[in-house]
Parts: sequence; C-alpha cells; structure tokens
Amino acid sequence: MYLCMKKYLIAPVAVLLAMTSCTDQLMENEVVGESVEQSSANASLAENQSATYRDADLEKSVSAILQETMAEQNCTKGVVYVVETSTGAIKTQVSLASKRKQFVPYDDTYNEEQSVMMTGPTYLALLSSGQISPDDVIDTECGIYKDVKDHNWHRGGYGQLTLEQALGHRSLVAFTKAKEMVFGNRAVQLDDKISEYLANMPNTPMGMLTFYNAVANGGRMVKLQTEGNEVIVLNEKMSEPVYIATLQMGLERAVSSGLFRKAGCNYTSVAACGRTFQAKGNNRRMELCGYFPTIHPLYTIMVILEKIGLPASANGMCGLVMANTIDVLVKSYNLQL
Repeated sequence: MYLCMKKYLIAPVAVLLAMTSCTDQLMENEVVGESVEQSSANASLAENQSATYRDADLEKSVSAILQETMAEQNCTKGVVYVVETSTGAIKTQVSLASKRKQFVPYDDTYNEEQSVMMTGPTYLALLSSGQISPDDVIDTECGIYKDVKDHNWHRGGYGQLTLEQALGHRSLVAFTKAKEMVFGNRAVQLDDKISEYLANMPNTPMGMLTFYNAVANGGRMVKLQTEGNEVIVLNEKMSEPVYIATLQMGLERAVSSGLFRKAGCNYTSVAACGRTFQAKGNNRRMELCGYFPTIHPLYTIMVILEKIGLPASANGMCGLVMANTIDVLVKSYNLQL
C-alpha cells in the first residue's frame, strides 16, 4: 500500500513513512528472531524427551491373539513381548490374567524357578569350554537320570542324542550329563559363565529375553527399553562368534526339525527355544523365546502361558501365539522377507 501511495506523498511524509517502514521491519525481525529461538528451544526439548517405542496398534493385535489362545487352552495367565532386535526397543508388552471369563492386565513377577530357559546359556558355556562339540553324542537312556526327567520319559526317552539335538528336543537329561562331563563338581564355574552371558542380570524372563535377543544380534547385547532416545549396549561381544553361530543354528533347527515346530512359518525362518514345567501345585508354565528371520533378525519374541493341569505345551500353545504374532508383524510393517 505504501508503494502505491509514494508518488502522491510530499517528501517529509515519504521520509516519515520510510522511517515507519524501517521500524516495522525491525520489529518484524525481532518477532521472527524470537520465533526461531522458540522453535530451536522446542526442538532441543523434543530431542531431550524420551521417545515411546511401544506400538499401540500392534499391541492391540497381539493382545487379541493372546486372548484367543488363552480362551481356547484355558490359560490363566499370558505374556507376550515383541522387541526390535537391533535396538532393544520393546514394541509390544502384553500381560493378561483370566478372571471370570475376562482378561485383565497383570505384572509377571514369577522368579521362583531359577533355570528359566537356561539351555541357551548352558549350551554356550559347554561349547566355550572346548571339551565338547555340537556333534558329540550323549546317551539319555530312557529319559530318566538321577532326579531329572525328559518330557517324554514315559514314552521311553530319546536314547542317544547329539548335543545339538538335545538343544532342539529340550533334553534335560542330555544337558545334565553334558554339564557333569565338562564341569564335574565345578558348578560355580558354570554359574559364573552363565552370569557373564546374562551381563549379571537376574535370571528372569526379562533377563532371558535380553539374552536371546543378544543371540539374535550375533552376540551384541543391548538393553531392552520401552522408551528412550539411544541404544544402550550392555555387552558388545557376549561370546565368541563361532559359538554364537552354533547356538543360532541349533535354535533354528529346534523349529525346523525339533520340538518347537509350531513356532515356524512357511514364508520365513524362525529360531526358538522354550520349555514346559510344573510350577506350584498342578500349575503348568510354558515359555518360548525366539526371533525371525534367522538371517539378519528383525524381531525377538517371548511368549509365556500358565494354566492348571494338562495338556500343556510350549510348542503347541506358545508356538502358535508366536507364529501368529509373526504374521501380524509382517503385515503391520509390510516386511519384505
């Protein structure tokens, strides 16, 4: 408007307008400067705030899968974790208890059994001793040894198994004999080695999820987090690469041809390890932890179910939840496997 009027104005007025224009420009610059500074401050604040990793839509889908299985199998409790393998970001954390045909949230604080899925860390400890290899044969006989029983002892046991087969078939007898063969009465040495693999974390489901996520990560252990803005490395190299690779192969075969086939998918490779055991009274607890794909893993999954009485199977029940969760992940994130 000022430009249109300039030719009609006398010089003093023009000067006055020019001064006013300069003043307006200075004020505008100050406002812009304040805006830029405020934007920078907001950006800095956003950088300092922790990002939430949990995916609400994914969590809703996984919760539906868990509820369906719990209802069909009469399970009293169920837990599913989904972790981004490379970063440790927890994308899903669902914990449900069944009460009067309804599902309510609960905290899984179970820690009474101190051998939660310990076959993985034990397998690494055995291999790192240099005294036993995956191909060494162990005679499990009829599936009973001292006070240890394999899950199929009432069907005559497995007989002779290699150490790798013992991992895939979850033979407690084979692992007990292997530990005695390698460590003898030096149980403290084995415990120290396992604590080292677990980065001295408690031997709990979360601790074991961290361990198997590290196995999926090629031995690089990262802290599992629901929020944050950086990856926290707990152990850059949990074990020698050759032993990690051997364990990875054993976990993959545990799904492709071993005890945990229900966790598998026909379009990607899956590796997993789990167990079923009797807790208090007639309560059964089933645990399964695995990852996919086996080459350059993307996600690590843990499934825990509890129920009263039989049947109870980490393969048939937890494995189904894991396979369905993989399906949801692939569709939700449009994964190209």
